Amino acid sequence: MRLSGFKQGNPPSETNQNSSDKMKTIQAGQTLNARSVCDSECNFTAEVIARNGAFATVKVQGNTKRVKVMNHGDGEFLYAMGKYSMCPIFRAI
Repeated sequence: MRLSGFKQGNPPSETNQNSSDKMKTIQAGQTLNARSVCDSECNFTAEVIARNGAFATVKVQGNTKRVKVMNHGDGEFLYAMGKYSMCPIFRAI
């Protein structure tokens, strides 16, 4: 079966990638930064207190919360202040 608009050929091999291209992970003790969507001068920080599997305990704006750590392929991220339309996204560094 041939799909129009797609090139036929071999898929890219994983041997072409460098071994230094590792996924960025969130670890206990890290301080994560996020920038506001509305105001680029407004920065948020979240301190990762503990990391247990798919969850992390973070302290942000004086509040301690347990949040889910998500993954998008390039690295991990979390919504430390809640998940809403213009929420800050804290990404692994």
